Amino acid sequence: MKPATPMRAAVAFLSTLLGAAVPTDAGAEIPVFIFAGQSNMVGYAATSSQLTGPLAAYAGAQTKVKFWGPNSSVLYPSWNDMQAPTELVNVLYTGSAFGPELSAGKDIADTLGYPRVAVVKHAVGATSLAPSPGQDWAPASNELAHQLFTRYHTAAYWMPSALGDTGRLSAFFWMQGETDGTTQESSAAYQTRLQEFISLARTGYGQPSLPFIMGQVNPSGYAAYWSNVQAAQVAVAKADPRAALVLTDDLSRNADDLHYDTAGTVELGSRFAHAYKQFATGSTGVGLLVNSGFEAQRISTSVGIPAVRNGGGTVTGALKGWTDVGYGVTLVRSHAFGTNTALASEGSQWLSLKNGYYNYGNGAATQTFPTVVGRTYTVTFNYAALSAGTGAVSSFWVGVNGVAVSSHSVSTQGTPAYFMTPWQTHTFSFVANSPLTAVGFASLDANDGTFFGAGIDNVRVY
Repeated sequence: MKPATPMRAAVAFLSTLLGAAVPTDAGAEIPVFIFAGQSNMVGYAATSSQLTGPLAAYAGAQTKVKFWGPNSSVLYPSWNDMQAPTELVNVLYTGSAFGPELSAGKDIADTLGYPRVAVVKHAVGATSLAPSPGQDWAPASNELAHQLFTRYHTAAYWMPSALGDTGRLSAFFWMQGETDGTTQESSAAYQTRLQEFISLARTGYGQPSLPFIMGQVNPSGYAAYWSNVQAAQVAVAKADPRAALVLTDDLSRNADDLHYDTAGTVELGSRFAHAYKQFATGSTGVGLLVNSGFEAQRISTSVGIPAVRNGGGTVTGALKGWTDVGYGVTLVRSHAFGTNTALASEGSQWLSLKNGYYNYGNGAATQTFPTVVGRTYTVTFNYAALSAGTGAVSSFWVGVNGVAVSSHSVSTQGTPAYFMTPWQTHTFSFVANSPLTAVGFASLDANDGTFFGAGIDNVRVY
């Protein structure tokens, strides 16, 4: 039977171990990243033998990424170069599996120019945040959270002698929640438990502003209440400025429709790295808006928000910084339909104001930001239309606090299917009359079951 340890006792337990923590001073050399969760963090359906072709860059030893592994409870770990496999037991492909840490560490080091990064991981399949008869992540149980904490501090102890330097904890990556979606009680309590888990992690690891980056659960055929867990993840990410949600709807999966396959696992790690880069470089927004260029959440091709197509999808509110209205919007990546198709005006992603392909209508997107009454604000944005090749005219409006400021029409005549019309820029100003102001964009097109039509990008408010 588990001890009924109060939450405050868990905090006290973690705090007593802080003396052994990885130093978090600004002069420490090596950024350290924690990876934790259940089977999709384990990498249950990923196998190192499939790291070929476009994935071959992750196949060999990564000299810039140090891994405290292997991730196994039966072998003693040590600091080594990151290399697949990182998992040796309790996986579909025994002895050849890896999780998203394989690509995340490398992508972080490469894109941010870090000479070295370090990774500590602890993930166990079929585990939940809810207290359960087996092992769980509930902090008060002193089970998996305690095991991870001990593993982390052991790794920290050996870091100076093995790697020649200390480190600083830089982010916590979390891929978990599928099991909590199997019951109504655990899914309903997931938001509270996740917030408690994040709070205790930041306290225990001595990092009050530690970025917490979670992968979106999407087990549509596995857990009856998975959408409740998704909604909880969205709520936590929206309420916590140092938390981020990584979208996963379009990741490739194993035949069980639950676990990401090799390519999906690699891409999940790359999306983790992209999310961390947003924190590290402060690039989640331009001007007064968050995620003004729709780059905060990396996708493969397109994601509808919200989406109901094929019985699964992203719940409402999942687009960082923005609120989807009505039938929602579609996040689109450049080259979604082939080379040079659907190109963004800046960066790699843009937002279609139509969502018919993923949902059953057209909606809108808004973002609310603080303003000073009487002060003048300037809004500038880029707009274009994704052509269906039919020469159609697509229209939308932009408004402030729900009142239309202007409407725009874009003809796709002469633009081939799947290509964008030339991007245009529009600027307007308004005087704030309240301490909070919402800027919004809405499609005026009839629903045709697609997301061909008007799109926006590079929205800025000054």
